[in-house]
Amino acid sequence: MQKQDFVYTDKSGYKIHLVCLAPDKPQRLILIPPLVGATGSLAIRDFRYLLREGCALMSFDYCGHYKGIDNKFTINKTFIDTKLAMNYAYEYSKKFGLPLHVVGICYGAVPLAYIMNELGWPEYVKSMFTVSALVNGILNFEEYNCYLMKRGISFDNVDRFLEFLSSNENSSVSIEHVYISSLTEYLGDMFSELSDIISDTGFGVLEYSRVEVFEAFHEFITIELPDIVIPEHFPCLFFSGVQDQIFNLRSDRSRAKYYEKIRKIAPNARVRNLRIDHFGRGEDRYVIGREAMKFLREHE
Repeated sequence: MQKQDFVYTDKSGYKIHLVCLAPDKPQRLILIPPLVGATGSLAIRDFRYLLREGCALMSFDYCGHYKGIDNKFTINKTFIDTKLAMNYAYEYSKKFGLPLHVVGICYGAVPLAYIMNELGWPEYVKSMFTVSALVNGILNFEEYNCYLMKRGISFDNVDRFLEFLSSNENSSVSIEHVYISSLTEYLGDMFSELSDIISDTGFGVLEYSRVEVFEAFHEFITIELPDIVIPEHFPCLFFSGVQDQIFNLRSDRSRAKYYEKIRKIAPNARVRNLRIDHFGRGEDRYVIGREAMKFLREHE
């Protein structure tokens, strides 16, 4: 087994922490962007069973997550992180003659799809599969506002909230705390499976002291991805969990809307509904690996 764990610096001086684990004779390379609040090493661990199938696994840490790099978390920087990792993965796959595939999990599918679209869905990336991809936005203001109301704060509409964020970018920590505690409760309800790693001080390994708080809030709410449509020639497989708690938090039609959005983004994609939660855990967790490998081999 071969392992890489290092800080990669591009020509502009931007740094990213990369990790890679590969069998002695890899047959393909899979790039797996991490979850927000988690590390690249955890992303690799979650898919380690693919190592037995000859897959080299590569991931990275988003900005603000790796303490060896002095930067703070913002949404825009996760797109930069993903693009830089994609460029390195391409060079790695070319050097060792390996077909390159990509995987999008939860939020990780958002910057991944954006960068793939920006690159024109290049031929050197053979396929993509996703697990619980976020396709209906990231942070819903109406939902979040309900948690603010519990703390005696509310906004008539999203524009008023954005105006507030813009005027309070340098506010005191005590003001930030109100919005972070509201977010903590919101995330705890949305991702009940992760209640043990969500607190007022951080989300998983991401400490709020390493987040550009007001900038990140603004980005979470205003981010607008282009009207991405994955081209017909590009192979894509979506895994969706019927035990995903996000659907329980939102409206009765949220699951139907989710599938409508997938069909709009990827009209030719395969969609598999499995007995898993938002993070791929559950009775059908091993189905992901089995079907993913069959899918990857079909497109090499």
